[in-house]
Amino acid sequence: MNNQNQSSPFTSGQPDEAPASRSAVWYEPAMEIFAQASAWIVGPIVAALFLGKWLDKKYNSEPWLFLVTVGLAFLISCFGIVRITLAYIKKIEEDAKNKIKIEQEKNN
Repeated sequence: MNNQNQSSPFTSGQPDEAPASRSAVWYEPAMEIFAQASAWIVGPIVAALFLGKWLDKKYNSEPWLFLVTVGLAFLISCFGIVRITLAYIKKIEEDAKNKIKIEQEKNN
């Protein structure tokens, strides 16, 4: 079997074509969303764990301040994820509108 004729997800299938550039990789937007959402989940929760434990020891209030900080971290995480999601929905809608405009201009 000839390796030059095999298509790859990184090329258009043309035999002598170089791999696509990094910005054209199909999974990059998904990985970006995943990384941002993960950061909004992990960051506040980890900070709340340490802060809550420290506050409980300082004020001898176990487990109440810990639970309050974790609850606040959960709300912050929810806010961040919704914010990211709305931003990407807006971006997708704008890209779709631009694509329609370009197609209409080609047809005229």
